[in-house]
Amino acid sequence: MASTTETLSNFIDGERVACSGETEAVLNPATGEELARAPISSAEDVDRAVRAARSAFDGWSNTTPAQRAHALLALADLVEEHGEEIARLEALNAGKPIEEIVRSVQPPAKLIEKPYLQAVYDEPEFIVRNIWRLEAGWYDGVPSHLKPAALADQAREIAELAGGVDKLIERANSKFARGDLALASHLIDWAVTAAPEDRTAHAARMKIYAARAAESRSTMSHGIFRAAAVEAAEKAGVAAPDDERKM
Repeated sequence: MASTTETLSNFIDGERVACSGETEAVLNPATGEELARAPISSAEDVDRAVRAARSAFDGWSNTTPAQRAHALLALADLVEEHGEEIARLEALNAGKPIEEIVRSVQPPAKLIEKPYLQAVYDEPEFIVRNIWRLEAGWYDGVPSHLKPAALADQAREIAELAGGVDKLIERANSKFARGDLALASHLIDWAVTAAPEDRTAHAARMKIYAARAAESRSTMSHGIFRAAAVEAAEKAGVAAPDDERKM
């Protein structure tokens, strides 16, 4: 179903004012999607804004430093209150890809250690991805992901470039030993996708995802990684390791 693009307005003298002229599209640079329509303000609009500013100057210039500080702090509180929405709009307006946004969004330091705001079921990264999906759709800004090749074809090509599935497994184990579990996961997933009957690959995958499950903060991460470890153990023909995470 088609959605109606929002038409923005000028903010003059404490109220939203429709522009007297035309509007232009505000585009997401990464996708070309029209996010909104912005006013092309006329000389009349500018004159109105200048008159409002001159009218407000006398009152503002006579306020005390304490009154000005109070007003600025109130504005800062509003920015913080709507920080998530502002960040989302700015990210879309700037055309940032989802991967860059995920890695740049962090909870404020004063909140991140509070016990009642710890990642129990979800994690901030998952929330960011859900907001992107809700507001920007499923496309992540990477053109090859729009109509990708089959994962198995990608994995076989990567394995061939690496010098074989054994090289992927070896590299995954190396990354695992260095504690880079995220990259080890990509490498071993390519290995088992390229060679789904390779028990050595599945054994390495079990080890990697068991470690990821053990270090997971949230119930969702733990459950998904633990399920991957158990699945890999079955395909490797070995017993799954004990679940080390204390729920």
